Formats: sequence, structure tokens, C-alpha cells
Amino acid sequence: MPWSLLIRNGTVVDGSGAPARDADVAVEGDRIAAVGPGLAGEAERVIDARGLMVAPGFIDIHSHSDLVYDKCPSAESKVRQGVTPAVNAVAVVLVVTTVAIAIAAEIRRRNAASRAMEAARLAQQADVEMAGGLRPQEAAAQ
Repeated sequence: MPWSLLIRNGTVVDGSGAPARDADVAVEGDRIAAVGPGLAGEAERVIDARGLMVAPGFIDIHSHSDLVYDKCPSAESKVRQGVTPAVNAVAVVLVVTTVAIAIAAEIRRRNAASRAMEAARLAQQADVEMAGGLRPQEAAAQ
């Protein structure tokens, strides 16, 4: 059975952390069917990638592409650079905002607890001063 696409003689970087290696990549439909040196078989289309890198795609972790999708819905500028998924600014803003709200709530909670402890300490100090320097228990015993 012929593959849809056979990329020959490329330097494959697969994203696993393994060193780059010379290999062919066979694609069937929208799936990678085989990776290895000197793959045998026919293909509807063959690309000679000698001297080029072959990689599965890159994730753009800081993107503002969502601002131009209405003008170019196919995101050709990203695809041509090998970017497959992208984290768009709107998603990042939502995540950052959610995290910021959670942090602010925690700071408010801690500040409120700190203020309550300080108020209790001041109240206890005032009780000691009103009792002539004695703790309330000591003053009651006299």
C-alpha cells in the first residue's frame, strides 16, 4: 500500500529529547505511519529533505494569533513556521487573571487573619495595662 507522503533523507527531531537522527518519515492520511532510515515503499508524494530538519510540530506558548484569525482563519503564517498548537493571548489572559484573583484572595485572607491576630494581641495588651500590668487572671486573683 502506498503512503500519502514520504519524506526522505531528513534529519528527524522528534521532540522526545533523543538526539537528531537521519531518517525517512512516512505519512498515511493525517498520521505518521513509519519513521526510520531508508524506508521502502511507494508514496503519492515524495519530498527530499536532505540537509533539512523534519519535526512533528512546535507549540507556540505565547501567541497573539487570535487577533488575526478573522483575517486569516487558516493561520498560514504559523503553519508555515511549523507551529501546530498555539496558546493564544486570550487563553493566557484568562489563566493569568484566574491565578491573580486566587493570589489576591489568599493575600486578603492572610492579611485579615494577620489583622485579627494583631487586634487580639492589642486587646490582650490593653487588658494587661488596665489591670495594672497584671494579666487578667492575675488581677482577678488579687
